[in-house]
Amino acid sequence: DADRIQAIVSNAVYYIVAPAARTRSRTLEVDASVLAVISELVRMPGTVKAWRSTVADIFGDGRFFSMPLAKAKCWQPIILALMTQDKERVVDLLARVGASAGAANIFANRELEMLSRALNLRRLSFTIFAGDQDAFLTQLPLIQEKLVDLLRSAVSEVLHAEVYLCLRVLLVRFSARNLANFWPVLMTELMRLYDQVATEPESIQQSADGRNLLLSTLKLLDLLVLIQPEDFQINEWLFVTDTIDAVYPADDFQPETLLDSLSTTFQKNSKNASSHSHVAAAAASGELKRRLQIGRLRAVSSVAELVPFLNCVSQNAFEGNYSDKPIDFEDVDMCLLADMFDSDAAGNGQQLTVDGGASDV
Repeated sequence: DADRIQAIVSNAVYYIVAPAARTRSRTLEVDASVLAVISELVRMPGTVKAWRSTVADIFGDGRFFSMPLAKAKCWQPIILALMTQDKERVVDLLARVGASAGAANIFANRELEMLSRALNLRRLSFTIFAGDQDAFLTQLPLIQEKLVDLLRSAVSEVLHAEVYLCLRVLLVRFSARNLANFWPVLMTELMRLYDQVATEPESIQQSADGRNLLLSTLKLLDLLVLIQPEDFQINEWLFVTDTIDAVYPADDFQPETLLDSLSTTFQKNSKNASSHSHVAAAAASGELKRRLQIGRLRAVSSVAELVPFLNCVSQNAFEGNYSDKPIDFEDVDMCLLADMFDSDAAGNGQQLTVDGGASDV
């Protein structure tokens, strides 16, 4: 009966799941067998009260995004179950993304605060990523309001980079018609950032967080060029050459797009702007599907590493518009998942963890 099931689930959580999550290791390691138990528990009706607190503690652990990709995929239905059983959880998560302790506490550590907000924003990104198309449509206006505020605010580069990661998740988890209100602010902020980078390239080159932010914006453009939303096509010419000159430039052709300007600037300020093997050409003849060009690039030690992408993005965008190859959305999902999880299995990207245990989710 229901009472016996509830008792069994409570015991399983208390004696199996909870101890497995209390490890003191640098990364969060939950055994595969325990993960299988959690997966089964969240699927059982009427047992939410027994497991939600423990699962929320695990999701709120600062080490959550340090796990391997293989286990990260297993957590998707678990976190989705947690965040959908009470819609207010997403609202609470958004509140923590926007919360600033600086105004109330003069002793607040701004760097730690920004890292904590970035981590909460990544939790939001993973929650949306775990859902189906338009699964969080009712919360989208609040999500949009929060992301727009962050884009316009003087927050850290780490937090700004997380905003662009979240926007990439929104692009693949919401219908294009539901994202129409994002475009004016997004285009304005991208133009402002690229103008700033072109004017002061040294500030980006010398800052790891700055390079990470630039890479995050270029990954967003890489995704936009691949999926070609109608609202983006209106402004595409600002970023990439969308004419035949992208493939067969005339002798007197002078590219004037924002990405061309960045490429020219980086080549002038870099001793080595040669091609790098991890920047893939999307239009490779052997590919059966169209893929992201820099989707698997986790970090750059020099802006010169971005030059090959900047030089070929216009050509790949133009050829992609006339290609009959389908988009490899499975690969897009894997690239997004790899960017959210910082384990060695996922790559060598920037670690986004906060020491000091769990936070409420």
